[in-house]
Amino acid sequence: MKSKVRGNAELIETEEPLVFSDVSGYDKVLTMQMSAYCRVASPLNERGNRFAPDRSASRDYTAAAIVRGLKCE
Repeated sequence: MKSKVRGNAELIETEEPLVFSDVSGYDKVLTMQMSAYCRVASPLNERGNRFAPDRSASRDYTAAAIVRGLKCE
């Protein structure tokens, strides 16, 4: 799966996408794409299949997502 982001940039799957049980519609597609790109989107507490989109992101989760995105090749 390739996804265009901002102009010509593309996200290329590095892992199998995750399907989160608590996300639907456009957000479901986006979180699946981001989970397939170096697990930038990952389950709540790194376990299970809940993304918890209505919860505030903690500092450690935010930092982990940024690092995963930056290190992704």
